[in-house]
Order: sequence, then C-alpha cells, then structure tokens
Amino acid sequence: MVSGFNEDAIIALKKASKINPEDARVCADLGQSYFLQGNHEYAMHFLKKAIQLSPENSRVYILLGNLYLTQGLLNKAILVYQKAIRLDPLNAEAHYKLGIVDYKWGLFCTAISDFEKAVQLNPKHAKAWLALGVVYAIQKRNDKAEKAWEKAAEIDPEGEAGDKAKKNIKRLVNKENKGFEI
Repeated sequence: MVSGFNEDAIIALKKASKINPEDARVCADLGQSYFLQGNHEYAMHFLKKAIQLSPENSRVYILLGNLYLTQGLLNKAILVYQKAIRLDPLNAEAHYKLGIVDYKWGLFCTAISDFEKAVQLNPKHAKAWLALGVVYAIQKRNDKAEKAWEKAAEIDPEGEAGDKAKKNIKRLVNKENKGFEI
C-alpha cells in the first residue's frame, strides 16, 4: 500500500471506528493499515480487538499471524495460523503462511505439505508455488523445484514472485544450489 493512500485509509477507518467502535471489520482493517504503516503497537491493539469482536473470523488471525511473523515471534505466529485453518480449512493463504513458519523453523517436510495444500486450494497462489520450489530445492528435488518455479513465473510473470522464481530457475540451471529466494 502506498504511504499516502494508507494514511488516508487510516483516517477513514478511524472515522468509521468512531461511528461504530464494535465493527470487527473496521478494527481488522485498521490493524492491517497500521501494520502496513509499521506501527506494530496499534496494529496489535486493533487486531486483538477485532478478534474479541469476531472470534470466528479467520482473516483476522492471518493478519495477526503476519504481525507476529514480522516480529519474529514464530511460536505465536504458528498458533494463530493454525487457528485460522481450524476456522477455515479451505483458506489457502493460512496454509501458505503456516508453511512459511515451518520453513523458517527448518521443518521442510511439513512446509511442503502446507505449500502443497495452499496450491491445491488456490492453484494461482504464486507465492506458495515459489516457496514450494525453494523447499524442493533444499531437498535436492530439483525437477519439482523447477516446475514449481515455472508455475510461479507463469502466474505472476511481471510480479515479485515471478521475478524471484525466474532468478531461482537461473541459479538452479547454473548449479548454484544456494541463495534461492522465497
């Protein structure tokens, strides 16, 4: 989100929050906006308030998990991503984010399962394809890694995931079996 746009969003959401302070969606959106702004304290406040108001909303748990992940609080991140999956087992983003935590912990087999579930649920999830390829490459499953990266590049040819996938393929072809980007 562009900084000026995000600030405008925060102003509008604050007004909406004053009108209806018990609106969980507004609290979640405020939390996300503060997170994008880098204000983690306010982000945490509004995301936790959104969970209190709407404890069955998986999106809010994913947002909170993203905050924890950014802060390096992997133990907390995994718990809220798991909660999001319990609430909505078909949420590809929750499976992808859980995979990121497993990857960071070095639990590569579990990460593969998470990423495979994410792309099964959403075959157009370029970041999940990218991450899946990285874990395959770590496990020396290069054919699978290359196919996953080709899929990411096909889905997101001009975007970040596609660019990283193309770089990873180049590294793999050049036998540089390290430095793969996720």
